[in-house]
Amino acid sequence: VVILGENGCGKSTLLRLLAGLEATFEGEIRYGDARHAQFFSRGSRPREVLLLSQDAVLFDHSVERNVAYGLRLAGVPAREAGQRVAECLRELRLEHLARRRATRLSGGEARRVALARVLALEPRFLLLDEPFAGVDQDSRLQIEALLGRLVDAGRTMILFTTHQTDLALRLAHEVYHVSGGRLEPFHPTNVFRGEAHRGPDGCLFRTGALEVEIPAFDEPPRAIHIPATDLILSRTPLDSSARNCFSGTVQALELQGETVQVAVWAGEPFTATITASSLREHGFQLGEPVCLSFKVSSVRLL
Repeated sequence: VVILGENGCGKSTLLRLLAGLEATFEGEIRYGDARHAQFFSRGSRPREVLLLSQDAVLFDHSVERNVAYGLRLAGVPAREAGQRVAECLRELRLEHLARRRATRLSGGEARRVALARVLALEPRFLLLDEPFAGVDQDSRLQIEALLGRLVDAGRTMILFTTHQTDLALRLAHEVYHVSGGRLEPFHPTNVFRGEAHRGPDGCLFRTGALEVEIPAFDEPPRAIHIPATDLILSRTPLDSSARNCFSGTVQALELQGETVQVAVWAGEPFTATITASSLREHGFQLGEPVCLSFKVSSVRLL
């Protein structure tokens, strides 16, 4: 499960509540048949619900000792702990760093070590706060693959926060977003399912109604997403580098502060985010024809 939201909206606070690190709140949180205070008073927190915060805090010891730390606190026998540490280091491709001091790691390496330390305890519920923020591409792919394997194996239920919509849509079974202090189901815009193909002039994605030029891919995506802020609306086709251009009709206009959500039907339903000044400048009206454009690089492959 993924929780979307901008910085400061309360995502981290929610995770701290679920992890038992905040005791003051209104309402009720239940863990099976137990209330919040009951659940954490019975000593189950170290093994069942674990939170990995955004900042990877590591001790000035070897990577191996850092990963083993939680196991030692939980009283796991040394032999079993050693096996779990080795397994977690292998899963995250950290074996070669086992003896290195944790304070000499890169940001991506430190994040993976902190994740290994949590996974060694085999939690039933794993809470991750922005797990992909500030990590390099290689570390991100390794973490994504590992989380996918954990979920597929049925060992762990994962809840993580992010502000990246395309990441949430690619990885999650369920997505919620924080809006006005409330947690609500997320209904994404500009997400299209279909089939990808490689052609002589580039890569294409066919939705059934549209053919969209997309970035090159190794594995064919099953869906694509175009951020609403990357859609360009105009009265006539633009002379620009945007290689995707479709004719459509304005179906709805919704003012949200200084921006406007413009719903456009162009063979598929699109939503574009433009400024209020841009709306005034172009004078888009309900039912009128409009040209909708976006760059190939704007297409996110899911």
